[in-house]
Amino acid sequence: MSKPKLDSDGFQIVSSKKSAKIKSTKIPRQPEEFLHEYRLDPEKSYLQILSALEVLKDSQYLKDLIKSV
Repeated sequence: MSKPKLDSDGFQIVSSKKSAKIKSTKIPRQPEEFLHEYRLDPEKSYLQILSALEVLKDSQYLKDLIKSV
């Protein structure tokens, strides 16, 4: 093997390598046909919230939480 070339400070001089191709990191846009429309029914949502509230009131989790406070 040949001796590596050194500069005046004693650092090894290396040959430059070819730069790597820059790959795009952007996510391609999806066609609009994949986008879904969401319609919210306020009455149905309200009833679901009330139902969840009743489940929470009867849960052991809430009872344990109240005891710890």
